Amino acid sequence: MFLVFIFFWTIAIFMWCSVGRSPSHFWAAFAFFFFGCGGLAAVLSDYAKTRPTLQLVVGFLSSLNYFWAPFSLLIFSLYDSGWMTKKKLRHLLVLLLCAVPAISAYFVFPAIDMFKGPLPAADRIRDTQIMTIVILPYYLLVTIILLVSWLREKDRVLRADKSVSCLLIIPSALLYYCLSYLIPSTGVVGAWRISIVLIIGVSVLFVGFGIRQSVMGLHFHQENTNLEQTKQAVIQGTGVLHHAIKNNLLSLRLSLQNAQFQSAQGNPDLEIFKKDIALAMESCEHTLAILDRIHLQFQPIRITPEMCSIIPIIDQAINQSLQTYPHKNIRVDRSWEISPRVFCDPVHIRETILNLTNNAMEAMNEDTEGHLSVRTFDRRGKLGIQITDNGCGITRKQTRYLGTPLVTTKVGKNHFGLGLYYVKKIADLHDAQFDLRTLPKGGSVAELVFPANRISGGDSVGGAI
Repeated sequence: MFLVFIFFWTIAIFMWCSVGRSPSHFWAAFAFFFFGCGGLAAVLSDYAKTRPTLQLVVGFLSSLNYFWAPFSLLIFSLYDSGWMTKKKLRHLLVLLLCAVPAISAYFVFPAIDMFKGPLPAADRIRDTQIMTIVILPYYLLVTIILLVSWLREKDRVLRADKSVSCLLIIPSALLYYCLSYLIPSTGVVGAWRISIVLIIGVSVLFVGFGIRQSVMGLHFHQENTNLEQTKQAVIQGTGVLHHAIKNNLLSLRLSLQNAQFQSAQGNPDLEIFKKDIALAMESCEHTLAILDRIHLQFQPIRITPEMCSIIPIIDQAINQSLQTYPHKNIRVDRSWEISPRVFCDPVHIRETILNLTNNAMEAMNEDTEGHLSVRTFDRRGKLGIQITDNGCGITRKQTRYLGTPLVTTKVGKNHFGLGLYYVKKIADLHDAQFDLRTLPKGGSVAELVFPANRISGGDSVGGAI
């Protein structure tokens, strides 16, 4: 049990320090902490038999485990499902209402006896039976809330996270309730010791999911340091430089070709000339700006964030992509459900969106109408940017390796797999999530999700978060 409470407290402290700003993760950390208190109480129980003062400590730690760990688990489920009200007064009332069983547990039966050491068998069974009934709503509500939230979730990424939470929390919580409450209420002594096996199993699953994807906001990232340093030194500077110059040179070439064509007509259209010149100037300015962001000594990419409107950045990237592929029949649908200001590096974010839209347009067939859908949306206070195309798509096997340098699905020369590597790097520097997946009927979806702490109010277009 010593290792149990050390493990739980380590996870709790790690969650408070890394993802504690999120209310759901904050309360999940409290649940781990209180369950760890039960392990510490078990460690101290043998030493407390002849020490009244230590018996009080053991009783207090046990009450945190039996009463307040389920309470914290319930609050976590409310936040994780999005059912917790955001109005301060109602929020306080919900917290007080949820705390009623835990508080009443100290009064509806002689709970104070647990601070006085071992009880007679009859009294212990009676108290445990009452506690089993009082605490039961916590475990039932946690199970119902998590299951309903998972079944109702339509977002693929959030549904995957909720499925992991359900898999870890619901079976382990119900088994823990049986071992620590229900079975002891029948008079069986020592059933809680089986919880050690349960805790070890849950811990293995917790670490396993934390390494593979994430669990309760934690992601234990493993990497080869030397290999990563090599990638940073050799690829970052060249990758950004290659894609920035390539994209903008394509736009410049198109502008010059249009100007050459107009001049050959004998009666050039001045408006088209002005449009081509504006595009050429914008491409030059963007190239110079991104070159300023790159350290020529191949140092790591650095961003210069500022508060800026996200919609104009997306529009500029889309328009530049359309100019790059004029021979393709592409229809673009733009949907700005929200239009916040974002604390980001506008040059790198525009280059990131440009890479994604270029990839989407390159995947479209020239013989059919291409459809590109770009939208912004609100994912629980976070800004989501979604780019959907009807191109050739990618296989699930290919998605595992995309973003790895020198791995690409494109055919032909001058494709080195650096574009998505750059996109992932910029997303990481902005604390954003990047997801790329294929659609069942063809095409692909790319998503960038920026955290809520980088977002402020709305612009004149769309709503505000």
